[in-house]
Amino acid sequence: MQYNRGSWAGRIREVALNEKFIQTGPDTWVTKDTARRMREAIIEARDGTLMTMTYARSQPFRAMDLPGEVRRQVLSHLIEETYLNVYTRGIHSVPTGMLLPNIVYASKVLRAEYLLEAIEKTTFIVHNGLGNEHFQKWLGSTNLSGVSSYANGFGAVRALNFPYFSRYPYYILPATTPNNDIELMLRCPKLESVRLMWAGDMLHDQNNWLNAGKSVEQVRTDYRLDRLMQLRGLKRMVLVRFQFDTVAEEVLESLVEWLREALPMNGEGKKPELVIL
Repeated sequence: MQYNRGSWAGRIREVALNEKFIQTGPDTWVTKDTARRMREAIIEARDGTLMTMTYARSQPFRAMDLPGEVRRQVLSHLIEETYLNVYTRGIHSVPTGMLLPNIVYASKVLRAEYLLEAIEKTTFIVHNGLGNEHFQKWLGSTNLSGVSSYANGFGAVRALNFPYFSRYPYYILPATTPNNDIELMLRCPKLESVRLMWAGDMLHDQNNWLNAGKSVEQVRTDYRLDRLMQLRGLKRMVLVRFQFDTVAEEVLESLVEWLREALPMNGEGKKPELVIL
């Protein structure tokens, strides 16, 4: 019996039946005699458990006949990158640069299921303000309501990385100007991990002729950090140092001490893990 390994069927684990292997999919056809003999098949799930499915039909088996959670497990194997850079705009005018495998264009359900899996497993690296803006628009327009409890893509985001977090000059803008990076975090209710880059010179008080470091209160005000206290599900925050000196080191240590006290507990009743790199 032949099957196309490059098709949808090629992505499904081989089904053991009577010591033989049968592969089924939208472009793979079985004879009626074979279909009548197929009663139960075992599909090994991603977590190692076995799921029993009954086949009692003489019609070709289609991908959409699989339970949604099994389709998602299959689709997860198509995810090639789990770190995506978000610039002003990505390739093909997609702000995330997230390319979709051809199979997901077969239906809106498949596309939504793939995006749900991909967004949950991807760390999005947001490089600038315009990229942030386009990314938020894309997440808001991504409809996941039919395949999950999320209305849009924000609910599926688990990890964000901001390599230029400290570079945007919020300190020269009106105090009412929001920090768009933090506002993006707050729009992701299931966010678990955040990575923030701190440039050493941005922790220096440029108005002080002694070149002293900023106070924690000044850093909080400059970057609207008090809004971080609204992150209720955060499990891990990584603070990355860039071109640090002794002055910047002291400011960062004080900032971390404040964060440890101020950040709220997550759903597990624990404070987020704070890591300095």
